[in-house]
Amino acid sequence: MAQQEHLRQVGHKEPYSTVGVVLVALGLAVVPVLTLLGQRLLAVLWLAVGILVLALVRLRRPEGSWLAARGRVFDVAFGTILAGALLALAQYVNLPRLL
Repeated sequence: MAQQEHLRQVGHKEPYSTVGVVLVALGLAVVPVLTLLGQRLLAVLWLAVGILVLALVRLRRPEGSWLAARGRVFDVAFGTILAGALLALAQYVNLPRLL
């Protein structure tokens, strides 16, 4: 009886998790599409903002969610630093090719 109740509670949370995973996958799929369309700067900016949004979401999500990879502080710090590095280096995206 308790196991059925637990499964019913888990079932209510799962659609939100699935929607989150699908949204992240679609957001990441935009990056190569923008790149192939010649919008390299926009692709890097999109990726940086996406990573920053995920870091902020991780700040608010409880432990044990699908977004949790390591500790909350590490995930938020790493995501923020990575997004900042991408934003700082985005100006170099349109440099000419060397080879």
